[in-house]
Amino acid sequence: MSLVLSQSPVMPVVSVALPALGPGARAAAVPVVLGPGGTAVDVSADALPPPMQLGALGTVFVDNTQNAQTATITFPDTGAINDIPAGAATYILAVTGGKRFQLSSPVGALTQINLQLINTTVPPTGVQPVYGTVQISAGTLAVSNIGPINGAPASRSQAVPATTSTQLAAANSNRKFLMFQMPVNSDGWVTFNGTSAAPSTGDSLYLQAGEKFLSTGYVPTGAVEIYLTTAGQVPCLEG
Repeated sequence: MSLVLSQSPVMPVVSVALPALGPGARAAAVPVVLGPGGTAVDVSADALPPPMQLGALGTVFVDNTQNAQTATITFPDTGAINDIPAGAATYILAVTGGKRFQLSSPVGALTQINLQLINTTVPPTGVQPVYGTVQISAGTLAVSNIGPINGAPASRSQAVPATTSTQLAAANSNRKFLMFQMPVNSDGWVTFNGTSAAPSTGDSLYLQAGEKFLSTGYVPTGAVEIYLTTAGQVPCLEG
Protein backbone atom coordinates (compact mmCIF):
# COMPACT_ATOMS: atom_id res chain seq x y z
CA MET A 1 0.00 0.00 0.00
CA SER A 2 1.28 3.47 -0.79
CA LEU A 3 -0.14 6.85 0.13
CA VAL A 4 0.38 10.15 -1.62
CA LEU A 5 -0.25 12.96 0.87
CA SER A 6 -0.02 16.70 0.62
CA GLN A 7 1.71 18.47 3.49
CA SER A 8 -0.23 17.83 6.68
CA PRO A 9 -0.06 20.69 9.20
CA VAL A 10 -0.70 19.60 12.79
CA MET A 11 -2.89 21.71 15.03
CA PRO A 12 -1.20 23.32 18.07
CA VAL A 13 -1.76 21.79 21.46
CA VAL A 14 -1.46 23.74 24.69
CA SER A 15 0.39 21.13 26.71
CA VAL A 16 1.70 17.68 25.89
CA ALA A 17 2.93 15.16 28.45
CA LEU A 18 5.51 12.64 27.38
CA PRO A 19 4.23 9.07 27.57
CA ALA A 20 4.99 6.63 30.35
CA LEU A 21 7.41 4.37 28.54
CA GLY A 22 6.94 0.64 29.03
CA PRO A 23 9.59 -2.03 29.52
CA GLY A 24 12.25 -1.89 26.85
CA ALA A 25 11.18 1.56 25.65
CA ARG A 26 13.76 4.32 25.54
CA ALA A 27 13.75 8.03 24.78
CA ALA A 28 16.56 10.45 23.99
CA ALA A 29 16.30 14.21 24.55
CA VAL A 30 17.86 16.25 21.74
CA PRO A 31 17.84 20.07 22.12
CA VAL A 32 18.43 21.76 18.77
CA VAL A 33 19.36 25.43 18.41
CA LEU A 34 18.75 27.08 15.04
CA GLY A 35 19.67 30.60 14.07
CA PRO A 36 20.31 32.93 11.13
CA GLY A 37 23.53 31.08 10.35
CA GLY A 38 21.92 27.64 10.35
CA THR A 39 18.21 27.14 9.76
CA ALA A 40 18.39 23.38 9.15
CA VAL A 41 20.07 20.47 10.87
CA ASP A 42 20.31 16.75 10.21
CA VAL A 43 19.36 14.66 13.25
CA SER A 44 20.60 11.08 13.49
CA ALA A 45 19.70 8.56 16.15
CA ASP A 46 22.82 6.66 15.03
CA ALA A 47 24.97 9.51 16.34
CA LEU A 48 23.54 9.52 19.88
CA PRO A 49 25.94 8.82 22.76
CA PRO A 50 25.84 5.22 24.10
CA PRO A 51 23.49 5.89 27.08
CA MET A 52 20.92 7.34 24.68
CA GLN A 53 21.22 4.84 21.82
CA LEU A 54 17.94 3.67 20.27
CA GLY A 55 17.60 0.43 18.36
CA ALA A 56 14.80 1.95 16.28
CA LEU A 57 13.12 5.30 15.81
CA GLY A 58 9.34 5.08 16.21
CA THR A 59 8.21 8.58 17.18
CA VAL A 60 9.64 12.09 17.32
CA PHE A 61 8.20 14.49 19.88
CA VAL A 62 8.71 18.08 18.71
CA ASP A 63 8.46 20.94 21.21
CA ASN A 64 8.21 24.02 19.00
CA THR A 65 6.65 26.22 21.71
CA GLN A 66 9.65 28.55 21.91
CA ASN A 67 9.68 29.13 18.16
CA ALA A 68 7.82 31.98 16.45
CA GLN A 69 8.14 30.16 13.11
CA THR A 70 6.88 26.87 11.68
CA ALA A 71 9.28 23.97 12.09
CA THR A 72 9.47 21.26 9.44
CA ILE A 73 10.61 17.65 9.79
CA THR A 74 11.55 15.79 6.60
CA PHE A 75 12.24 12.05 6.49
CA PRO A 76 14.67 11.49 3.57
CA ASP A 77 13.89 7.78 3.20
CA THR A 78 10.26 8.43 2.26
CA GLY A 79 10.11 12.16 1.51
CA ALA A 80 7.40 12.59 4.16
CA ILE A 81 7.06 16.19 5.36
CA ASN A 82 5.54 17.29 8.67
CA ASP A 83 4.92 20.94 9.58
CA ILE A 84 4.70 21.90 13.25
CA PRO A 85 3.15 25.40 13.67
CA ALA A 86 4.77 28.10 15.75
CA GLY A 87 4.14 27.62 19.45
CA ALA A 88 2.99 24.01 18.99
CA ALA A 89 4.13 20.71 20.42
CA THR A 90 3.20 17.33 19.00
CA TYR A 91 4.23 13.75 18.33
CA ILE A 92 5.27 12.83 14.78
CA LEU A 93 5.30 9.19 13.69
CA ALA A 94 8.67 8.30 12.22
CA VAL A 95 7.39 6.88 8.92
CA THR A 96 10.74 5.50 7.87
CA GLY A 97 12.93 2.52 8.45
CA GLY A 98 15.96 4.75 9.03
CA LYS A 99 16.93 6.79 12.07
CA ARG A 100 17.71 10.10 10.37
CA PHE A 101 15.63 13.15 9.53
CA GLN A 102 16.07 16.86 8.88
CA LEU A 103 14.68 19.63 11.10
CA SER A 104 14.38 23.08 9.56
CA SER A 105 12.79 26.43 10.40
CA PRO A 106 13.20 29.94 8.92
CA VAL A 107 14.16 31.43 12.29
CA GLY A 108 15.52 34.97 12.48
CA ALA A 109 17.20 34.64 15.87
CA LEU A 110 18.74 31.87 17.93
CA THR A 111 15.86 29.53 18.80
CA GLN A 112 15.81 26.25 20.69
CA ILE A 113 13.58 23.40 19.49
CA ASN A 114 13.47 20.47 21.86
CA LEU A 115 13.17 16.97 20.40
CA GLN A 116 12.43 13.67 22.10
CA LEU A 117 13.36 10.61 20.05
CA ILE A 118 11.37 7.55 21.12
CA ASN A 119 11.96 3.95 20.05
CA THR A 120 8.26 3.07 20.19
CA THR A 121 5.11 4.36 18.53
CA VAL A 122 3.16 7.08 20.35
CA PRO A 123 -0.22 8.17 18.92
CA PRO A 124 -0.04 11.66 17.36
CA THR A 125 -1.58 14.34 19.56
CA GLY A 126 -4.24 16.89 18.73
CA VAL A 127 -6.22 17.12 15.52
CA GLN A 128 -4.16 16.50 12.42
CA PRO A 129 -6.15 17.26 9.27
CA VAL A 130 -4.80 16.22 5.89
CA TYR A 131 -5.25 18.83 3.20
CA GLY A 132 -5.42 17.66 -0.40
CA THR A 133 -6.02 14.18 -1.78
CA VAL A 134 -5.14 10.83 -0.28
CA GLN A 135 -4.58 8.23 -2.98
CA ILE A 136 -4.55 4.54 -2.11
CA SER A 137 -2.93 2.61 -4.94
CA ALA A 138 -3.56 -0.83 -3.44
CA GLY A 139 -4.97 -2.45 -0.36
CA THR A 140 -6.97 -0.68 2.32
CA LEU A 141 -6.45 2.23 4.71
CA ALA A 142 -7.27 1.43 8.35
CA VAL A 143 -8.57 4.30 10.48
CA SER A 144 -8.83 3.99 14.26
CA ASN A 145 -10.03 6.11 17.18
CA ILE A 146 -12.95 7.64 15.30
CA GLY A 147 -15.46 9.68 17.25
CA PRO A 148 -17.43 9.66 19.35
CA ILE A 149 -19.75 12.42 18.12
CA ASN A 150 -21.18 14.28 21.09
CA GLY A 151 -24.27 16.44 21.42
CA ALA A 152 -27.58 16.91 23.16
CA PRO A 153 -30.30 14.93 21.35
CA ALA A 154 -33.63 16.50 20.42
CA SER A 155 -36.83 14.86 21.59
CA ARG A 156 -39.17 13.51 18.91
CA SER A 157 -41.27 11.63 21.46
CA GLN A 158 -45.03 11.71 20.88
CA ALA A 159 -48.33 9.94 21.38
CA VAL A 160 -49.03 7.90 18.24
CA PRO A 161 -52.57 6.84 17.27
CA ALA A 162 -53.44 3.30 16.22
CA THR A 163 -53.71 1.85 12.72
CA THR A 164 -52.39 4.86 10.78
CA SER A 165 -48.96 5.88 9.49
CA THR A 166 -47.59 8.73 11.60
CA GLN A 167 -44.37 10.68 11.05
CA LEU A 168 -42.10 10.12 14.02
CA ALA A 169 -39.18 12.24 12.74
CA ALA A 170 -38.88 14.46 9.67
CA ALA A 171 -36.14 13.89 7.10
CA ASN A 172 -32.82 15.26 8.36
CA SER A 173 -29.70 15.17 6.19
CA ASN A 174 -27.55 16.05 9.22
CA ARG A 175 -28.86 13.22 11.41
CA LYS A 176 -26.07 11.37 13.25
CA PHE A 177 -28.12 9.48 15.82
CA LEU A 178 -31.64 8.05 16.12
CA MET A 179 -33.18 6.02 18.92
CA PHE A 180 -36.78 5.15 19.72
CA GLN A 181 -38.75 2.47 21.56
CA MET A 182 -42.04 0.82 20.70
CA PRO A 183 -44.80 1.22 23.32
CA VAL A 184 -44.86 -1.63 25.81
CA ASN A 185 -48.47 -2.31 24.85
CA SER A 186 -48.15 -2.28 21.05
CA ASP A 187 -46.19 -3.79 18.23
CA GLY A 188 -46.08 -2.17 14.80
CA TRP A 189 -44.20 -1.32 11.60
CA VAL A 190 -41.61 1.38 10.80
CA THR A 191 -40.14 2.87 7.63
CA PHE A 192 -37.00 5.05 7.36
CA ASN A 193 -37.28 6.41 3.81
CA GLY A 194 -40.37 8.61 4.06
CA THR A 195 -42.83 6.03 2.74
CA SER A 196 -45.96 5.20 4.74
CA ALA A 197 -45.65 2.43 7.30
CA ALA A 198 -48.23 -0.36 7.12
CA PRO A 199 -48.53 -4.01 8.18
CA SER A 200 -46.36 -6.30 6.04
CA THR A 201 -46.12 -3.73 3.22
CA GLY A 202 -43.25 -2.35 1.11
CA ASP A 203 -40.30 -1.16 3.18
CA SER A 204 -42.13 -1.46 6.52
CA LEU A 205 -40.11 -3.25 9.19
CA TYR A 206 -41.89 -5.11 11.99
CA LEU A 207 -40.98 -4.30 15.59
CA GLN A 208 -42.35 -6.00 18.68
CA ALA A 209 -43.89 -4.25 21.67
CA GLY A 210 -41.20 -2.61 23.81
CA GLU A 211 -38.49 -3.23 21.19
CA LYS A 212 -35.81 -0.52 20.85
CA PHE A 213 -34.19 0.84 17.68
CA LEU A 214 -30.73 2.43 17.91
CA SER A 215 -28.76 3.66 14.90
CA THR A 216 -25.17 2.39 14.81
CA GLY A 217 -22.71 2.79 11.96
CA TYR A 218 -25.25 3.65 9.28
CA VAL A 219 -27.82 6.33 10.18
CA PRO A 220 -30.85 6.73 7.85
CA THR A 221 -31.61 10.38 7.11
CA GLY A 222 -35.09 10.01 5.59
CA ALA A 223 -38.38 10.70 7.34
CA VAL A 224 -39.32 8.03 9.89
CA GLU A 225 -42.93 6.77 9.77
CA ILE A 226 -44.48 4.45 12.35
CA TYR A 227 -47.66 2.36 12.43
CA LEU A 228 -48.97 1.00 15.76
CA THR A 229 -51.58 -1.70 16.23
CA THR A 230 -52.55 -0.06 19.54
CA ALA A 231 -52.24 3.65 20.33
CA GLY A 232 -49.33 4.48 22.64
CA GLN A 233 -46.47 6.79 23.60
CA VAL A 234 -43.31 6.43 21.51
CA PRO A 235 -40.12 7.86 23.12
CA CYS A 236 -37.73 9.05 20.39
CA LEU A 237 -34.41 10.94 20.46
CA GLU A 238 -32.56 12.37 17.45
CA GLY A 239 -29.12 13.92 17.22
